[in-house]
Amino acid sequence: MMLPVYSGQIYSYSYEPSTGEYFLYKNDYKAHKFLKGKDALIFEKQIEYQDNLPPPDCNNGRLTEKIIQQFI
Repeated sequence: MMLPVYSGQIYSYSYEPSTGEYFLYKNDYKAHKFLKGKDALIFEKQIEYQDNLPPPDCNNGRLTEKIIQQFI
């Protein structure tokens, strides 16, 4: 079962803990992508890096949406 992780203004993503897969999608459902294996690992590392940025850059929804946009 996909667990919703992030829901932004334009992009969102969900995570499947049992398989380690990510589902990235545009909120208007016109674009989506499943990430698994190395792609999922790279996406995860990008999100981790962003979460460890010093304030005010950390937890900035625009950065998360930009990362999702790059993978879609």
